[in-house]
Amino acid sequence: MANDNAQLVPVYNKTTPSDSLISVNMNGITKLTSSNYFTWKLQVYALFEAKHTNCITSSEKPIKRHRQPSQQTTSPCSSWCTTRARRSPRVIKKSSKIAFMFLTPGTLPFEKLWDLFFQGHEGKFSVYIHASKDTPVHTSRYFVNREIRSDEVVWGRISMIDAERRLLTNALRDPENQQFVLLSDSCVPLRSFEYMYNYMMYSNVSYVDCFDDPGPHGTGRHMDHMLPEIPKEDFRKGAQWFSMKRQHAVITMADSLYYSKFRDYCGPGIEGNKNCIADEHYLPTFFYI
Repeated sequence: MANDNAQLVPVYNKTTPSDSLISVNMNGITKLTSSNYFTWKLQVYALFEAKHTNCITSSEKPIKRHRQPSQQTTSPCSSWCTTRARRSPRVIKKSSKIAFMFLTPGTLPFEKLWDLFFQGHEGKFSVYIHASKDTPVHTSRYFVNREIRSDEVVWGRISMIDAERRLLTNALRDPENQQFVLLSDSCVPLRSFEYMYNYMMYSNVSYVDCFDDPGPHGTGRHMDHMLPEIPKEDFRKGAQWFSMKRQHAVITMADSLYYSKFRDYCGPGIEGNKNCIADEHYLPTFFYI
C-alpha cells in the first residue's frame, strides 16, 4: 500500500518510463490462459485503475499504516469504515446503474416491496440473485430470470465469500454498473429510489463494516497460518453487507493472496478451538490492510 504522500503517476511516462504505472510489479497476476481470461483481466484492470486508498474513520482522519514492527496504531477503523479513492470526481452518466445483489437461501419474502421501490426507474438498476438452497418463486418482473449460478452456502465457511464473489463477478460484467450493494433476503429499502441512487452515485466512498475487536470473537480468531501476509494487529471484523464503488469491487475480485489465506485457514475448528468466520473478517481485513 502506498504511503499518505504518494503521488498519482501517468500510465506511461515518456520522459521517465521507470516512473510509469506500466512498470508495476506483475508477480501477483494470475498467468493468462485460455480459461481464466476474466480473472486475469480483472487483476490487470485493478493494477491500472486502483490508486491510493485509505481506510478512514467517520471523522475523516486517515489511519496510519503500520508496516514497521516499531510502529503502533492507536486508532482502529470505526464501526463503518469507508474506503476512499483519491481521484478526480466521476462523471455520472444517465446509463449508470446500481447493482442490487441478493444473497438468499430461496424466495425473497419482501420482493413485492422491492418491486414498488424499483418501479419507474428502469435502466438505473440491475438485480442479481444467489439462491443457495431453493429456486425462488417470483412476484416481481424485476426479479424474473435474474438468478446466477449458485452453490451451497454454509455459515462461517468460505462458501459465503464465494457466493459474494459470484455475485460481484456477474455484476461486473455489465459496464454500466457503478455501485454494488450486497443484500440479504431480510433487507428492505427505507428511502426512495431517487434518494438512494443520488446518494450512492455521487458518493466518493465505499462502505464496508470494519472494526477492531480485541476479544476472543475478534482478534482471537486470527490464525498463525495467516502470517506474515495478515498480521494479527491488522485482523478486523465486521458484518458482511457492503456498498462498493466499481473500483473497489474490481480490487476485491482481483485479490487472490488474502482470499486464499481465508479460504485455507479461516473456518470453525480449523485451528484449535478458534471459530474463525470468513464472512465476518475477510473484507474488513482486506480493505484495512
